[in-house]
Amino acid sequence: MKRVRKTESPKFDEKLREIGQKARQRLEEEKSKRKEIVRLDDEAFQVHGAVKKASSASAFSKSIVKNSSKPKSSQQKSSVKRRRLQTSTYSSETTSKIEDSWCPSCEGLNYYDLPKEQKSNFVRLHGLPEGTKVEHINKFFKGLEPEYIGVLLSANINIQAFDCDEGEVSPNSSIDRYDSTFRVVVKFQSVLIAENAISRSGERIVLENEDGQHISVAISISPISKQVAMFVKNNLMIKCIKGQSISNQLENAQNNVPIVINQLMWVAAAKKTGIDLYIKSIGGKGGFPRVKTDRFFSLGYPIDDEEKLDLIDLHNNILDMYEQLEKVLSPFAFDHKIINIYDLSFGSMNCITNNAAMLLIDQMNKIQNCLSHCKI
Repeated sequence: MKRVRKTESPKFDEKLREIGQKARQRLEEEKSKRKEIVRLDDEAFQVHGAVKKASSASAFSKSIVKNSSKPKSSQQKSSVKRRRLQTSTYSSETTSKIEDSWCPSCEGLNYYDLPKEQKSNFVRLHGLPEGTKVEHINKFFKGLEPEYIGVLLSANINIQAFDCDEGEVSPNSSIDRYDSTFRVVVKFQSVLIAENAISRSGERIVLENEDGQHISVAISISPISKQVAMFVKNNLMIKCIKGQSISNQLENAQNNVPIVINQLMWVAAAKKTGIDLYIKSIGGKGGFPRVKTDRFFSLGYPIDDEEKLDLIDLHNNILDMYEQLEKVLSPFAFDHKIINIYDLSFGSMNCITNNAAMLLIDQMNKIQNCLSHCKI
């Protein structure tokens, strides 16, 4: 569809010309009131055959000398003192800086040689200093405009080829950093922008500590495969907001749910994305039955009565786990009459708990399917 262009009326043209004439008249009046500005000749600045070039500073200094013969009032003196005090305070703050150019090595991670179709627009940050906020990360990636920043649910174990070597420690012990199990991810608008973000690995992120000192710390950045990125986005990530440290946001989110949620989601991550993580069992605390992870996903048709009874026992343990979760969290995650009222978008704890419930239901359905096809 072509855009229709409006045509101006003759009255509109006359009014426009009238406004222009008035504006030109006012401009001429203002010019006539101004003092004439004379261009200076180089000869006026010649001393003993040498030409001195007049700077703007020297020109201003002459005009200031004429006006500085009057004594300053006490109010003017005090304002000058205040300005000097503010300037000196600022300079002392800027010089009070702690720097650390060391950053964790990402050489052992297996996501650097990804094929093009497996690259994602997510990156992982390593070696962040304690107290890091969303604002600090946004400033670090200035110009790349991150879409959002998230932190993954805790799994207090170093994951090979996913986390940096936990044995690496900065020689600068005066700066406290989060360890390798503190997993912060950043999403960008495209894969290309994410690759540009990775090129900033080794650069310094700046924040201020509790003593008012500026901390400048080098961090490492690694890519995340598309398969892992999509899973952690929906099942493990808490979307962070401005104003609070990221670690406090993670702690507040996890305080409201049992640890079995973390266990379930990380076990599912290992199963569905190939992350090299082994958790021996799920549950066992807070009234939850203990289920061995090797058995949780290893389902098959029973070939004898013993395997059939074992499968029935697994189903009932998962059902007990589901009912205990329902008891602890309802109505926030499991009351399906109320569930749509709450935020189930990615990055919320409600979304993660709901996905955990769906995972348990899915496993029970698979077990029932195995038993229904059993010929024993």
